[in-house]
Amino acid sequence: MGWGPKKILQKWFYIWVIVAFGFGLRILLVLTVDRFGDADEAVFGLMALHISRLKEFPVYCWEAQYAGALISYVAALIYKILGVSPFSLKLATFPFVAGIFYTTYALGYRLGGKAVGYLSLLWVALGPSLLNLYSVKVLGGYPETLFFGNLLLLLCLSLIKHERAEDAGTRFLWLMGFISGLAMWTLFMIIPYLVTL
Repeated sequence: MGWGPKKILQKWFYIWVIVAFGFGLRILLVLTVDRFGDADEAVFGLMALHISRLKEFPVYCWEAQYAGALISYVAALIYKILGVSPFSLKLATFPFVAGIFYTTYALGYRLGGKAVGYLSLLWVALGPSLLNLYSVKVLGGYPETLFFGNLLLLLCLSLIKHERAEDAGTRFLWLMGFISGLAMWTLFMIIPYLVTL
């Protein structure tokens, strides 16, 4: 009984199908409904352009110092690989979307079992139109906040599970502190997650 590609495909088949549909839906949104974005997204795109050309390295969004420039750094990397385009800019959200898919499934699975994990993943992948639209918006924080918040909840569950292992608990707390700081820099919308924890 090994863990070859066939075994992994069988075990994770439904997850792969849901994730494929989720990404397909978002690509469709980017290519049709939200093809060019808006002025706010253009600011992050211009920041990414300056970063990719090694001209400037902003810490916060230009003229909006409440939003960190994390998404612009991701977009700058994608610009280097695929070139500068509105589609390349939108792709900067996809690593965070993948993280949202994974962490939502993991939270559902840990709290309610496999069926709840599948339903949670299905809801976040194919769910409400506003969630789908804002998961591809490069506005400096929406998909990132959901990903970081879910990740913090998972770490909190792990911390509770390892509460007797002092060394493991310390590592979890340091990691949670780092992610909390990164999330606060990205956008203050993480505060409800932090208050919950």
